[in-house]
Amino acid sequence: MSRLIILVFYFSLFFNAACQQQEDYQSSAEEIFPPVTMKYAALNRMDNLPVSLTFFKDDWTMVVFGESSCSDNCLNRLALLNDVKSAKKLFVIDGLANHATLRELAGLFPNVAITMGVTASSFDRFYAQFDLDSIEPTQKQKMIYLVSPSAELVYSLDAEEITSSDLEKEIVLLN
Repeated sequence: MSRLIILVFYFSLFFNAACQQQEDYQSSAEEIFPPVTMKYAALNRMDNLPVSLTFFKDDWTMVVFGESSCSDNCLNRLALLNDVKSAKKLFVIDGLANHATLRELAGLFPNVAITMGVTASSFDRFYAQFDLDSIEPTQKQKMIYLVSPSAELVYSLDAEEITSSDLEKEIVLLN
């Protein structure tokens, strides 16, 4: 009996030490308060598949913006999103692009919905929802925006300071 007690004691010490070894993750998401309710989404994916407000329902969605020419920083953000499994991902092209560009980006990043505005004004209305006092307009394209399953813009993250595993952890913390 005493051996059993000693065994249980050592097991509990080992288990306690193992639990303390886990690194606590600190969220780097900046809260957007009050949240911005998404009201406008008239976007097209490749081959004219629509993206409307229903796209944002039921799951967390990560949104990034970029030019159709997609610089190295833009490609890095898309690669980062492409690796995330726990949320929907949406890349919105700033301006208009041809479908060949959409297909090329969609081929490189199959887990990210590559979109553009149906018209210039529909893009402007969608983009305006992401105009936040806390983010300089010049910094807007380096951010990852988190839209809740209830279609509210609630958090932003600096894409240059986060990894795909950290993005997964952010979603775990939010669920």
